[in-house]
Amino acid sequence: MTHVYYSQRTGSNPHPDGLPLSDTLDLFNRSYIQLEREGYFTEALGYDCVDVADHIEGEIKDIDLEILLAVRKRDLWPIEKHVTRAFS
Repeated sequence: MTHVYYSQRTGSNPHPDGLPLSDTLDLFNRSYIQLEREGYFTEALGYDCVDVADHIEGEIKDIDLEILLAVRKRDLWPIEKHVTRAFS
């Protein structure tokens, strides 16, 4: 049996059918930024090195191509740029 929260039981939940798209995109973007800051993507995507003032490549050389092949959609990378465009 799943737990039913008070706001669901009383009908006071403002989003009974889930979050709006703008909230979902904001949560995704904030989660991605947090994971990136913690270094979760450096091995795969590379990173900007302060010592050599250059970008150090990761295991994935062409990120746009990998995304296109995986989800068959264009214009998703870089995430920070394209997720904010979805808000407008």
